[in-house]
Amino acid sequence: MLHPSTKLAALLACASFLPPSFARPMADEAGWQFTLNVNAGFMQSQSQISTDSDNKVTEDLNNKGKQVDSAIVFPLARLDYTFDDLKTQLFIGNSLENVSQGQFQLEVGGKHQLASGSTITLAWIPLLPSFQKTWQDPYLQNQHRDKTDQDTQGLRFAWENIAGSLFSVKYGYAKNDLDHERSGQSLGLSAPELRSLDRNSDYHRGSLEMLVPLGNGLFFEPALTYTRGDAKGDAMSYDEYGTRLSLVKLYNKHRIAGNLFYSRAEYDQTNPVFNRKQKDDNWGAFAFYSYKAPFNWQNASFTLFGVWTDTHSNIRFYESDMFSLAAGMAYTF
Repeated sequence: MLHPSTKLAALLACASFLPPSFARPMADEAGWQFTLNVNAGFMQSQSQISTDSDNKVTEDLNNKGKQVDSAIVFPLARLDYTFDDLKTQLFIGNSLENVSQGQFQLEVGGKHQLASGSTITLAWIPLLPSFQKTWQDPYLQNQHRDKTDQDTQGLRFAWENIAGSLFSVKYGYAKNDLDHERSGQSLGLSAPELRSLDRNSDYHRGSLEMLVPLGNGLFFEPALTYTRGDAKGDAMSYDEYGTRLSLVKLYNKHRIAGNLFYSRAEYDQTNPVFNRKQKDDNWGAFAFYSYKAPFNWQNASFTLFGVWTDTHSNIRFYESDMFSLAAGMAYTF
């Protein structure tokens, strides 16, 4: 389960890209390009996994944590180098593409456009220590829970507009390591039960997407996704199947995007803390608006968006929700 702020950043990254077959060329000209986007707004979240100081103590395991309201300020940035043929590009920073619909990470990689119109992207998600935190033992009650770092790195592959078609396939892999994994140690569980709660994991996510132009600058993009969370602990391992429906409208300087998604996750083994297998239904939506060249600032864009996610689980401890509104300004050098 991701920290709510990480979920937010992932959704923002998803909201920022255009589907590949109507995206602009890789660049207008060869050479370097740098884009900086600074965003600010507020977020309201409720999750036992949130490591906000207001959520340090839980009185019991039959609740989804305390509601936390916070201001958010965060930058997104990307540096590109495009070769003379305008078909090959190297990049570092926050990807403008839909990475894996689950995480936001710095990427280092390259993309190449084939003669057929297909685009292939390969990127490395480097290790960023202390980028994410979680509780060492999330089940500790009536005491301050201690934080631990989650170190994540991975790879991403995308083959977009396969052979000039409307279809794209994407695959992402991530490895997540906790510095101190102590889940359940406060509950007097047996050694096998403690091992089943180990959250150190490998994640695999694949998606199949199709772009459907509807005319007059309107585009529809449905997608099917599958995620395998392969944790050291069987009670933390799961299969997740999902779908996503996207609409994008382009009109002069305006761009409006809407996205609805749903997924169902089923876990491999009974969780010994709650004596049942976890099952989650995950819902989410965002609305995104951008306006190019406000005040005649030719290389700038104004952005405005809202994000909502909600997880219903058969174990109340794992339920969560998040809502956020934010605005930003982007500038390309």
